Amino acid sequence: DQFYCFYSEMFPRKQEYQHHTERWQDFNPTLNQAELFLCESETAGILRVEVDTETPYLDVFLVQVDGGEWRECEQDVFGWELREGLNRLRVKVRNSAGVCGPESSVSVVANG
Repeated sequence: DQFYCFYSEMFPRKQEYQHHTERWQDFNPTLNQAELFLCESETAGILRVEVDTETPYLDVFLVQVDGGEWRECEQDVFGWELREGLNRLRVKVRNSAGVCGPESSVSVVANG
């Protein structure tokens, strides 16, 4: 009961497995890309950003806010301070060989 079984039209469900999925992503996660989750924080005007990735030999996250300089972020959770108007966040991963993955981005409009 700890395993998932993939099924499709070609491969029907197997009764010996308790859990089933037809989502391709469950068995083949996107590699070397940051997935962003935004949450409210206790402080008004600051969003909590959580980053998840499947990156072998992950070195660091690279973060860019509102078109500024890319900065290194070793933590997978950080605060994003919003300003009034359109706010843009871009994140990408870099592995220990110095190779960067594709960018993930999000835009948020904040009203003062």
